[in-house]
Amino acid sequence: LPTAFESPTAVTDIQLKDVSMLVSPNLIADHAEVFISADRYFQEATLILSDISGRKLATIFQGSLAQGEQVFRLNRTDAESSGLYLLSLISEDKTLTKKVIFR
Repeated sequence: LPTAFESPTAVTDIQLKDVSMLVSPNLIADHAEVFISADRYFQEATLILSDISGRKLATIFQGSLAQGEQVFRLNRTDAESSGLYLLSLISEDKTLTKKVIFR
């Protein structure tokens, strides 16, 4: 499965051939918006937050992902404490992962 990694900044955009993910802001104090843009329909997609060791902390979204742009909310309460976390969009044929930081 193709995987992409991006270092955290204020606003970062990461993309693969037919899907991209932007988190704003990436330094999360209260909440952040997760923008996912898909060039095609994904029958199964899951957006999960994990700690740096890969342990799943929260499922932000699970279901079919329509073509076009969709917005999801990532809350401070999804993380256990301040620090670095991984946000992953997993579909039937690819995984897109980026780093996010909670204050």
